[in-house]
Amino acid sequence: EEFFREELARNVDISFYGWGYDPEWDGSRHVSELIERFGKPDVLINHYHRENYKGFGEVKGILKVWIAGDFYDENWRFSSYLRHAEINNYDISCGYSPYIVGHLKKYNVGKKQYTLTWGVDTYVHRDLKIPRIIDVSAIYSPVSQRGGSHVYPLRPKIHEMLRNMNSINTYTENTFFDDYVLKLNQSKISVNDNSYFKFVNPRATEVMSCGALYLTDENNDFKELGYEDGKHLVFYNGIDDLKEKIF
Repeated sequence: EEFFREELARNVDISFYGWGYDPEWDGSRHVSELIERFGKPDVLINHYHRENYKGFGEVKGILKVWIAGDFYDENWRFSSYLRHAEINNYDISCGYSPYIVGHLKKYNVGKKQYTLTWGVDTYVHRDLKIPRIIDVSAIYSPVSQRGGSHVYPLRPKIHEMLRNMNSINTYTENTFFDDYVLKLNQSKISVNDNSYFKFVNPRATEVMSCGALYLTDENNDFKELGYEDGKHLVFYNGIDDLKEKIF
């Protein structure tokens, strides 16, 4: 999200407002106040569903774009996402995954729907000077904070398997921000476990940008986005196959 904002700011004249953007943020403000403050924009972009600005759905003559978050039926917060989409009358909706975009189309969110894929800033995520001292890493929490262990069924098994590989150097802690990027750049191989819902996550572009071999279980999103097994990444099928591919 941060990189997306920075890339927008480098290419267009844009004003940011909302929680975390503006010390004077007030979620109860009417959208007309914001337009008066910043001037009438060509486009209004709302990210995820963090703010429901009063009057947003009534705005005419300005293109309204929604960058949706986890918009899919199985999401425990889906009803609030759907309600947000209904009251704001978006012209365009975007999802980070073909799976998400399929749901945006299913519920007719916006007149047009697009895939806005995960991306990275290569100046941040790729440092060729860092030595690759980690043979295999699996950098994530073993369970989902929102959905329990069933959301990522293989993660605990992957961590256990790697911790028992005494002949190689492995890393299985859950780190964030600068340390996360450092550990990816130190890794020769990085192992991913897609969620139960099997859509692509940002780790794919992050790992490949850092130059590590990306070992992941397969999902339909990868094919639709043009990733090829054995060319951009390597798919595994279960723990035994993963272990065999590591060695």
